[in-house]
Amino acid sequence: MAKEKSPAFQFYPKDFLSDGNVAAMSLQERGAYVTLICLAWMDQTLPTDPATLARMVGAKPAAFAKLWPTLRACFREVDGRLIHPRLEQERQKQRTRRESAATNGSKGAARRWATA
Repeated sequence: MAKEKSPAFQFYPKDFLSDGNVAAMSLQERGAYVTLICLAWMDQTLPTDPATLARMVGAKPAAFAKLWPTLRACFREVDGRLIHPRLEQERQKQRTRRESAATNGSKGAARRWATA
């Protein structure tokens, strides 16, 4: 996964609320889900162990076990860790924008100093 850690990601309420998985979630599931996507953004990936995830969201393991089947559908396992596909798209968009800005900045500096 990426080394850089951006402090924030774009959140699109319309996409979130119109997602079929989210629409079918209970209020508890939605709260745990938002917490998990925030943790996934900060840490790049999440562990696969439901008991560990329960601790991470502040839930008792038995209560989280009831939520997990619904939440699990929103994540994908890669190399023994969980990722959130939409967050990975957002991460890639940020990476592309950063690289483009760096390239354009270098070109601008080169033009400026070439004419100075």
